[in-house]
Amino acid sequence: MLNYLVDEVIQTYYKGKDERSFSEIINIITGGIYTADKVASIKEKLRNVKYFNLRNIYNYKFYIEKMVERVNLGGENLISENQKFYFFFGGLPREFQEKFLWYDLDEIEDATYAIAKLETIYKQKIGKNNSKFENNNKAFNSRDPKI
Repeated sequence: MLNYLVDEVIQTYYKGKDERSFSEIINIITGGIYTADKVASIKEKLRNVKYFNLRNIYNYKFYIEKMVERVNLGGENLISENQKFYFFFGGLPREFQEKFLWYDLDEIEDATYAIAKLETIYKQKIGKNNSKFENNNKAFNSRDPKI
């Protein structure tokens, strides 16, 4: 049904029957889809989203960008790039937030790359610690008890 309405509006625009600009027509269509209540609920989700360690940072970044894109389709109270970064920043654990402040990272791309590197290092440390622990257990369990 929505596809039919969109096609009808676009056809009347191209035939010259509609005097509004194309961007105004798109805003009217998206305004019907993303009402003020819907935009407010999406913004609330953005404020409450949290990133947990060892999840994929790129999925978190993608989620933030898609939600901001949906809010910006609503037409009113658009979210700027700076606000998008603060939504991204606010959902991160405190240790990452402190590193961002220390290294003065203020763009999502730089921050995402830095977190991906930190996660890789963290996973490598866990892997090394687990293998040392397993090797110590094997060595301990393989010893012959001497009385």
